[in-house]
Amino acid sequence: MSAATAVLGSPNNPVKYLDQDYEVLKAQYLKSGKPFEDEKFPASPSSMKPGLESAAHIEWKRPKEINADAQFIVDGATRDDIIQGSEGVCSFLSSIAVLTMKKEFLNLVVPWNQSFQKDYCGIFHFKFWQEGDWVEVVVDDRLPVKSGTKTLWSAHSQSSNEFWSPLLEKAYAKLEGSYKAIGEYPSNRLIDLTGGVIEFYELKNAPADLFQLLQKRTNALIASNTDKENKEMGLFAPHTYSVIDVQEITHLDKNVQLIKLRNPHGAGEWKGAWRDTASEWNEVDKKVLDALHVTKNEGEFW
Repeated sequence: MSAATAVLGSPNNPVKYLDQDYEVLKAQYLKSGKPFEDEKFPASPSSMKPGLESAAHIEWKRPKEINADAQFIVDGATRDDIIQGSEGVCSFLSSIAVLTMKKEFLNLVVPWNQSFQKDYCGIFHFKFWQEGDWVEVVVDDRLPVKSGTKTLWSAHSQSSNEFWSPLLEKAYAKLEGSYKAIGEYPSNRLIDLTGGVIEFYELKNAPADLFQLLQKRTNALIASNTDKENKEMGLFAPHTYSVIDVQEITHLDKNVQLIKLRNPHGAGEWKGAWRDTASEWNEVDKKVLDALHVTKNEGEFW
């Protein structure tokens, strides 16, 4: 179905946020030969936080100024493309990380035919679900970096030349009003990324069959929040972790229920039982161990 015949607010014909039409703006700036500068979400302190008048620790650079070989995507989209910087927003980034595990949802949000080579003029676009409609958000590609460096202020990929995730984060910050505004728990973020329905469980009041519910909902996107910090055990708070996997295994003739989490920092892991280096793994069948992909210090842990 073409955009001309698709229903307004559908993925193929999204509502134009702030009346900015990506195709019209792109054609205009390609003709002018100048890179797009988004006056509706400027490269200024106010885009970081409403009312902020100065931010000496922040500069704005385009990806090609950060890495001469800038690419929109490198070797496909994975959760390793989403790593939180020192000032990043864990709730949104954890939501994107679980989105990469369900390509049918990710493809609704991220148009992949974008590039820093062909027809490049500094403009990019993404789609989000807002109150019953898919909405297209246009941004320029000026990204916040730490002053005097090429270090991105927030989201970045393990591949230093890959930029789809920080650009997606910028588009969502524009939709919410600022980067600061997206720093809340992920329930609304998952709705905005999927158009789906959210269920919320508090562990202290969770149903007795919660683990079984998680096992059955293999197509669901799941995130977990911490509200109490326990640095001795490797947990941060308030912080959001992506739920990557749910498995039940046999250990010393007993059933053990395990949940795999991902820290958006890309490091910093659980230090208790079943941590990456825990002795419990020595007592698990090697086939099970290999199937669970137990690796060390990549930010994912059981």
